[in-house]
This record gives sequence, structure tokens and C-alpha cells, in this order.
Amino acid sequence: MSGPVSSAPLPWKWFALWVAGFALLTAPLVWSTRPTNLSSDEASYYLPAIQQIRAHWPKLDLVSDSLSATSPVYPYFLASCSLLIGPSTTAMRLVNWAVSLGLIALLWVVLQRRGGWPLTLALLPLALSNFFVKSSGYVVTDNAALLAIAGSLVVLFFRPTRTAIGPASGLAATSVAVRQMNIWLLAPLALRALQDLRTTRRWSGLLWLCLPLIPLGVLWQAWGGLVPPIWQNQLLGQSTVSGTPLIYSLIVLLTLGPAYYLVATNPTQWKEDFQRPWIWGLGLLGFALALVCPSVPDHAAGRWGGYWWNLAGHLPLFGQISLLFLVLAPLGAMLAGLLLHRLWREAGREFALLYFVTIAAWAAATLANRLVFHRYYEPPILLFLILWLALLATARPGFHLARRWPLVLLAVGQLFVTLLTTHTRVFGLFGLK
Repeated sequence: MSGPVSSAPLPWKWFALWVAGFALLTAPLVWSTRPTNLSSDEASYYLPAIQQIRAHWPKLDLVSDSLSATSPVYPYFLASCSLLIGPSTTAMRLVNWAVSLGLIALLWVVLQRRGGWPLTLALLPLALSNFFVKSSGYVVTDNAALLAIAGSLVVLFFRPTRTAIGPASGLAATSVAVRQMNIWLLAPLALRALQDLRTTRRWSGLLWLCLPLIPLGVLWQAWGGLVPPIWQNQLLGQSTVSGTPLIYSLIVLLTLGPAYYLVATNPTQWKEDFQRPWIWGLGLLGFALALVCPSVPDHAAGRWGGYWWNLAGHLPLFGQISLLFLVLAPLGAMLAGLLLHRLWREAGREFALLYFVTIAAWAAATLANRLVFHRYYEPPILLFLILWLALLATARPGFHLARRWPLVLLAVGQLFVTLLTTHTRVFGLFGLK
């Protein structure tokens, strides 16, 4: 399942510009000593976990060392690093920053090998994202888990089938060890293994599927569930499967996705895509979901913590339904169809099906989380959009961007939001904390 590469890789010296820019943007967070709401998770869960694990290293107690709702594996990694560089907050932030930079480096390589430096513009909206920047400057698990997810998907999407399953399964297992809910990666892994079985008659790929189940099984055995015991009443005891995360993700996709679609397509392709009746059917499905899924901001129900919740609270509400979600969710569903159809047309059925299963598995995993925070959606959706563009570039020989301004405009918007919502708090501007 590999395709032609359209351009020669750029020298690594050019990546120094990305390192310098990312360092400049995140340095105020990494070196900040001012407590803000941005550093609350770090101070409440992760730094205490690191100190606690460091005190009895190399032992790891999966129950008592799990201070947050996620696995203590990443705090254990940071505690191990602290034995070499010291346990200061700044030292731990620098290690976490380097992990975040690793994600940028991985995607930079993938993009520039398929379209030269212009295609790396697709990385800017993620690198400048408010949520990615915050998770780079403070000690949390978000970017570490996202790096492992990206690594697994890059191997699955861009390496030949015979050599993809093992490394992709190992990276998926790492992601599950960092954040147990990332077990959804098992779905694209299983599909890829079945595709391999169909073409080669080899069963070995299916055996690799056991690898991501190992960390999940260990955690389940220790915790007696999917989250640590101290979190089970707070999270699982109040959780019900809801479609609200799905409609929220559709709105986030609508915010970010048009830029990627526009840079990869021309008006002829737009016309072809929009003529598909099932695209409009997806719009109707999105409207139906918005009619039945609660979308009114509600702190107790977990519907808060994001731009769209704030905006929805200032627009008309009809019972438990927000006008904002009612209008935008159908458009987001249609955009999802446009992206899938374009990939199907140019990359082929196997690539499109693998991509669809990946997105569907991630979306299904979000349904069990009653906390619909924007930060849970924007970084992974940006990752999926970047990989969509890279898949399209791989399938289209001599690929070049049809236009650049949509990505540049989105990147400028992301930078503005980051400076407004993150750096103003770090510097204490306008009295924000």
C-alpha cells in the first residue's frame, strides 16, 4: 500500500527553522514560573506523580502512582529522565517539549518527502495550535500520546504491508500505555492485517494485534477497569454513551478542514465531489444527529471547555439543542464526505477504507467520554487532516498545492488564538490567570 513520492527530501538543515520558531513560541510557557489555569493539570497530577515515582524508582505502582485518569507510564518515563537531568519543573518541561518536537519532526519528514517545502505548510496549523502549544510547554500526556498515534498511523499508511504491521502495533501499544483510550488504534491495525492476509495468505499479521492489548490488559488488571480506581466514580460512574462528541468533532472539522480540502483540489474536483448524492445524505445525517444529541453548554454534563461551547452559549437554544450545532454539524458531516470521496477517487479503495476505519474508530472511542473538551478534538483532527493530504500527495504523482493561502490563513488564525488565549495568561496580561 505504498505509492510514488513526488519530490526529493529537503535537507535537515531546513528543519532548524521549525525548531527555532517552535522554541520561540513555546519558551514563555516552558520557563514560566507563574501559576495559571494552563498549568493546573501539570501541578495537580503530573509533577506530583513524577516526584512520587522518582522516590521509589524503578518500582511502579499502577494504582497509587496513577494520579490522573490516564496511565502513569509517561510520568514514569519523565521520572526516569529526572534521574539524569534533575527533577525540576523546567527540566521535565524540556523533556516534554522535545517529545512534542518529535511529532513535528515526524510529520515534517512525511510531508516534505511528498511535496517539498510547500506541503509542510500543512503542519503549521498543528504546530501553532493553542492546544498543541500548551501541551508542549507544560507537562501533560497529550503530545506524547499523539506522537505515538502519529507514528503508528504513518507506518500503517506509508510503509509496505509486509513490514508495517509489527512496528505499527508496537507504536500503538506505546500509545495505549500512555493513554489507555487509544486502544481504538486496534481497528486500523486489524484492517491492515486482514488486507495483508487477503493478498499474501500470511496469518502472522493478526498475531501482532495482541501487542496493543497487553498494556490495556495490565492496566485493567491493576485498576479493575479502564481508569484508575480514584477516577472510576467521577468518570465511569456518570458516563453514558452520547453522540455529542461526534457532532462537536464535526464542527471542529468544519473549522479546520476546508483549508486542507481547498489546497488539494480545484473547482472541477469540487463539482465532482458535490454531485455525489451520499455527500448530501451525510449532511442530513449530521442534521439528524444535531437534533437528537444534547448540545447546550452544561458544565456538570462535561459540555464546556472550548470556543464552540462559549459561542453556543450566546446563541439561541431550543431545549437541549443549540442553533450553532444544528447549523454547523451538517456542514461538517458533508466536509467529511468530501475528504473521503477525494481520497477514494485518487488513492484507491484500500487507502480510503483504511483512512475511514481510522477516523471512525477514533470517533467511536470519543463517544464514551462525557467530557467534551475542545482540546480532545483539535490536535487529533489536525493530525488526520495532515495525513489525508499526505496520502493524497502520495497517490498523485508530481503533487503540488493548488493554492497556499488557505493553509497560511488558517495558520495565522491559529497563531492569533494561541497568543490571545495562552501567552496572555503566561504573561499575566489583562489580569488573566
